[in-house]
Amino acid sequence: MVVYGVKRKETGEIVYVGQAVDLKKRIRTHKSAARNDPKWPIGKAFSKYGWVSFEFVVLETSECRAQLNLFEMAQIAKYRPKYNMTKGGAGKASKGHKSWNKGMKYDKERLNKLREAWSKRDNKDGNRKPVKHLQTGKIYRGSCDAAGELGLSNAHVSQVLHGTRPHTKGHTFSFDLSAPIQQPYPLQIVIRPVRHDETGIVYKDMGEASRALKIPAPNIRKVLIGERKAAGGQHFFYAD
Repeated sequence: MVVYGVKRKETGEIVYVGQAVDLKKRIRTHKSAARNDPKWPIGKAFSKYGWVSFEFVVLETSECRAQLNLFEMAQIAKYRPKYNMTKGGAGKASKGHKSWNKGMKYDKERLNKLREAWSKRDNKDGNRKPVKHLQTGKIYRGSCDAAGELGLSNAHVSQVLHGTRPHTKGHTFSFDLSAPIQQPYPLQIVIRPVRHDETGIVYKDMGEASRALKIPAPNIRKVLIGERKAAGGQHFFYAD
C-alpha cells in the first residue's frame, strides 16, 4: 500500500495526495473519472490541463492501514495540496465542500515528531513493540491486536501510543518497554500446483501459469476459488 502524490510537471508542485492499495489501479480510476464528467477538483484539473501535465510519485509505503492513514495526513500537512478536500486518513468530503486547507498553518514540529515516532515503531528486524492497556494492565503483541480485541480503531490506538490523541473511547495505551519484543506472526506460504484445463498442463503455481499464458494471476486465482468461471477464456483447477 502506498501514499502517492500527483505532481504538476510544469511547476513541480504536489497538487494532490492520496493513498492506494494498488497504485496502477488507482491511476486508472483517476483517468476514468477525468473522462466521465469529473466532480472533484483533482478530476477537473486532469480535464483542464490534460493528463500528460501530471505525474504520480510514491511518497510513503506501508503494510499497516493505520500507519498509512497517518502518513497520508502527514504528507497533506506537508505539501498542503490544493485539490485535496479533507485532511486525509480516510476522511470523506461531499461535493461543494470547502477546501479544508485554506489558511492552514503547517505545524512542522508535530509532523517531525509523528514521523520519528513511526520510524522507531519497529526495530531493524521488523519486530513489534508490545502494547500495554493501562486500564487492565493487559499486554498485547501490538496496536493491531489491541484494537481488534477491544473493538477500537487501530489508527486511534496508534495515535494514543504516539501522543497525538489522549485516549480512544476511554482507553489509554503505552508501549510496554519491560516486556520482550514479540516476533512477528510466522508467514505461511502454501504453493499449490495449477492445472490448465484446455491443455492439461500442470504448472507449479498460479504465478507460473500467469506468466506462461499471459493471464493476470488475480484472475486465475478467482477461477481457482470459484469467484469466476474463466480467465481470458481459460479454465483452471488445483492439481493437488
